[in-house]
Amino acid sequence: MIELTKSRVAMLIVWLAAALVTAGLALEGLAFTLISSNMTTADNLNTAASWMYFAGWTVGVVALVAMTWTLSMGRRWAAAGETGAMSVATIVIAAGAFDGAVNSNGSQTTAEVLAAVGIGGWFLFCAVKAVRRSLVEHDDPAQERFAAMWLGAAGALALIAVGQGLPPLDVGDAAMGVTQAVFGFAGFVLLLAVVVVARANSVVKTPQFPFVAAGLGLAALASLGQAVASGVVLGSPPYTVLGVRLGTSIPEFVLALGIASLTLAAVSRVYEIPARPQTAGGGTAAASPTVPEA
Repeated sequence: MIELTKSRVAMLIVWLAAALVTAGLALEGLAFTLISSNMTTADNLNTAASWMYFAGWTVGVVALVAMTWTLSMGRRWAAAGETGAMSVATIVIAAGAFDGAVNSNGSQTTAEVLAAVGIGGWFLFCAVKAVRRSLVEHDDPAQERFAAMWLGAAGALALIAVGQGLPPLDVGDAAMGVTQAVFGFAGFVLLLAVVVVARANSVVKTPQFPFVAAGLGLAALASLGQAVASGVVLGSPPYTVLGVRLGTSIPEFVLALGIASLTLAAVSRVYEIPARPQTAGGGTAAASPTVPEA
């Protein structure tokens, strides 16, 4: 999976995917601000946001599949298997995004379940990676310690998957809304803690750390905002138009800022990866990776 961050082309595609998801979140937040005042425009914005999500996840699939193909052509079967597994999980999420786009103004249950299954696939990948890495580190104590990082990431993704699989936020269902948001908050906080600890122990040395940490922190803050909105603003009547607008739109805008920060991390990484210089024979020399193997 780390191979993805070593390819300039792959990171460009990831940047485009993250930018599309950011735009989708911004449009959805804008749609929520128009609730009860201009429902036609709100519905149109919501539909556009859903298709933006689908486009973003589809572009993400392209990045992973292309990386898998490149690694396979180089006969790097282990790395190709990892990116292939992530591709399958991301395809499931993209399928959920497609269902959500088709039914943008209807039930989102299938989309939410497919997203949860896809994130569950990421969890399985990280869990298996943690076990395999632990065995490597046990056999060779001189290896860098990545197993705990992968295990923590697996736990975080499990929490996010559970929250994603719960019914969507609905006015009047405070308990479910708070539960969903708490799972998401716990998952993003754990993921942020994993990244911070890994950075403190020099396991993660990437200069993009501030962007990644800010993105995860904002994602956690968005989940916290959703929990507050579910319990205080949307939980029990009387409801106010302003309260519903703020309670639904602010978490979306904060999450959009978080994904935007991750987008900046991808852009920064693109410029950090050295171009492959021409060799005397007219070919290209391999770029020296700056990201350690995990």
